Amino acid sequence: MNINTKIDTNKISFNCKGDVQEICSYSYITLFVNANNSNLFQNGKSWKTAFSSLQDALDLAENLNNNVIFILIAKGTYFPTKLYSPNGITGGASNLNTINLYTFNIPNNVHLFGSFSGRKCCRRDNRKNDRKNSCGHRNLKCHPTILNGFNLYWHVVTCGNDVSQTGVTASLDRLIITGGNAQGPNLPPSIILESFQYGHSYGGGIYIAFGSNIRLNNVVFKVNNAGNPGQNLTIGNG
Repeated sequence: MNINTKIDTNKISFNCKGDVQEICSYSYITLFVNANNSNLFQNGKSWKTAFSSLQDALDLAENLNNNVIFILIAKGTYFPTKLYSPNGITGGASNLNTINLYTFNIPNNVHLFGSFSGRKCCRRDNRKNDRKNSCGHRNLKCHPTILNGFNLYWHVVTCGNDVSQTGVTASLDRLIITGGNAQGPNLPPSIILESFQYGHSYGGGIYIAFGSNIRLNNVVFKVNNAGNPGQNLTIGNG
């Protein structure tokens, strides 16, 4: 069953443990990510056992068969570690096997929430420090969550499958996206399927395609580049 659940991230808040402080009309699964977690046992089920790799959480979310997934991401810098390979096809429709196509490819019904402290702020000493620093357990300024392409990857984030030509429903909330460098090739105009593939000289920050329904809330774009217009964000291919 292919479900698509639109999430209004403005209406969702989380307590210190990562529980949603709202009665939802839908069921969801929460996964936790913290780049600074040194715990050897990581299953993503709590801050204590959070994945240190965002890609690990995305891989698990993709295997959960279109459940609504909330991925809570603590402060830190995260970089793509997986080549764009929709339907298991390396490079997607372009068949390009290059490190430049490493990207955070967002699965359907996955919603990313950044800027968490990554610790149990319910502890008294943590609450005291949060009040002193005016931070709280979730604050983009105090706990920046950075998705970084390091000026190497063509698209830091991709949303859409250029093999099946299907879009996704997803959200990105309180994240910093930087270092995308979309300097890749586009197909020659004579190739009829050009409009159904990613143009790799667009969308250094985020490339949204194939009718994907993406909600961005408090997302900051910094120093992304592209060979064509749309260095921060490109919406294309339907």
